[in-house]
Amino acid sequence: VVVSILMSLTVFDVTVRSSAIIVLSMIALWFANRGRSKGQNKPLIVRVDNKHTDFYRPSTKDQMLRSAGFLSLGTVAFGIFAAVIVSIAVAFIFSALTSSLGN
Repeated sequence: VVVSILMSLTVFDVTVRSSAIIVLSMIALWFANRGRSKGQNKPLIVRVDNKHTDFYRPSTKDQMLRSAGFLSLGTVAFGIFAAVIVSIAVAFIFSALTSSLGN
């Protein structure tokens, strides 16, 4: 039912609905800003205290080497996998082309 309704919409229907949404959103924005004074529209100044937190610790040399090793091993494994997939695809395409040419 929903698909048939969506398929039956014309350009005019979509244009009218889009225009109605734009007009209603502009009216809603006007109502939202109507009760504010000029002072309320100014940005607020917020004081920020830049304390040192322990959410992040810099990595040690051992952690960085381990991460680089795992990343390189993963890259090599992905490269081998991609090479196998490409070689299988090329072999399949080659066999399909040569068998069709031989017939």
